[in-house]
This record gives sequence, structure tokens and C-alpha cells, in this order.
Amino acid sequence: MVISQSAVTIGRDSSCDVQLADNGVADRHARIERRRDGYYFCNLDEANGSSVNGQHVRDRRLAGGDELEIGGARLRFEMIHGVAGASSHRPLDLLEIAAATIVVLVIGGQVALLSLIFTGSHPMQKISSPKGSRGDQPTVRSAASPTSSAAADSAGQSLTRSASTSTPSIAATPKVLNRMIRLVRVDRRDSGAVATVTIQAKAQVGERELDTRSVAMSVQFATTGATTQNLVWQEPILLPMPAWENFKTKVFTVRYPGRASDLAGFVVRAYYHDQLQDLAVVPPSLQAPALSTDPGGGS
Repeated sequence: MVISQSAVTIGRDSSCDVQLADNGVADRHARIERRRDGYYFCNLDEANGSSVNGQHVRDRRLAGGDELEIGGARLRFEMIHGVAGASSHRPLDLLEIAAATIVVLVIGGQVALLSLIFTGSHPMQKISSPKGSRGDQPTVRSAASPTSSAAADSAGQSLTRSASTSTPSIAATPKVLNRMIRLVRVDRRDSGAVATVTIQAKAQVGERELDTRSVAMSVQFATTGATTQNLVWQEPILLPMPAWENFKTKVFTVRYPGRASDLAGFVVRAYYHDQLQDLAVVPPSLQAPALSTDPGGGS
């Protein structure tokens, strides 16, 4: 018999929780009650008495497996935890309820956000800049010509055309392709009588690997003549090509063979598979010679 009450009365009387039909058992013979430190057996019949594990007791703390002798009846006491249908329940904690509610709301919000991200419509927008716009051109700086440098940095200024309306555009400029070899930055540095050109170029070809043998880069210098319209263009100088990996940036340095004061400007061209990929004119207002798609193209 499983009893879940905090106090159990044992005897012959029908009102007892445990009724024993034995002549040696009194109407209300004993009681088992739960106290703060455990279960206790209490003898209620002074005349007949009761025993626990063969010892007569009046009030004794019980342990699991104890044998109770009441009159001619023998009982075994066991404590069973978690009995289904037990009436003792821990009271609800409001803090625990609030914490559980917050956790559920947070998880629900995250699920809703992820659902919105993955199921929402996000059309791809193609962003393109006009040919010759600033975002499509390398950064060009010239230490010897600050006016031309400022013109190159102005918004909407193309490196392949004149910086002012009074200077004619480059003649016979070929179509620049998709810049698989892109001129990221071109700088001129003057130190006394020496002029040096530094070029930063990035390879971003469509193939898995860059074919270095098909890459060419040239610098064509212009010296001052009688007027700015009568410049003397030298033959393009092909730069030696080092080992180069795709999507990597390389830096090239070229020294002008003459005096820095004679250098009016220069044109840098990048080729891939004999096709012009990118070019930079320094200063941008300079009228360059007719350009060809041949890496060795000149005036």
C-alpha cells in the first residue's frame, strides 16, 4: 500500500488510514507522521505496545526497510520518491516563470528575424559607374605638378581625357577593356634632378591562374618642347614582369632617364594577352600620343 499523506493512522477502526483486522491491534494503535527531518513511528496503544525491528518503541525515526510489528501484524516501511499522483508539489516561482517567458520571447524573435532574412526578397542591384568616372580610375599623384594632381582628384574626371576644356582630348584612344590588369595608383616623386614613377597594379583576371607571360606594362615619357602642344614622346619602356599571383597587387618603380625638370609627363599602359586593360596619364591634362592595343605601341 502506498500512502502519500503527511500522517497515517494504523488501527482496527474504519477511520484509520491503514486498517488491520487483528485482535491484537487496538482501534487506533499507531501513527506514522512526516516531520522536518524525516518519518517517525508513534505508538498510541500503551497497553499492547508496538515494536520496530523487534524493539518496543514509543516514538522513533524510521528508515527505509524498517519492520513494524503492530499486534499480530507485521509491516515493512519503505520511502518511495516521485510517486505518481503525490499531492506535494513545489510552489511556482514567479522569477522562474518570468525568466522562461523572456527566453521564449528572445528565441521567437531570433527565429522571426532569420525567417525574414532568408525568405525576404533581396534583388541584386548592379552598380556601375560611367566610363571615365573617378571610381573607375586609378589614383594618380604627381609631386611635380600639384595643379594637375588636383585636377585628377576632382569628381568625374577621366584620366584618359583633358582636365580642362581648353586642352584637347587624347587622340585615337582605344577602348579600355574590363581592367583585368588594373592600375590602382600611379605616383611621381621628384628628388632633386631625379624623377621616379611608382605604379601599383592589381591582377584580377577571370582565369583561375594569372598567365604572367601574357602580362605587359609600359611607361612612355614625354619631355618638354617649345610649347605644351609640341611634346617629345619617347619610345615606351616595357617593364620586367615578376612572379605574380591572381588577385594580388604588385608595385613597379621606373626612373626617368633624364632630368626631372625636363619631364613633362608620362603614360602608363597595362596589357593582358596583347589587349589594353588600363591606362593612366600624368598629368591628366596632358595630350598623349595616339594609343594602340599593341604593348609596344608608341607615337
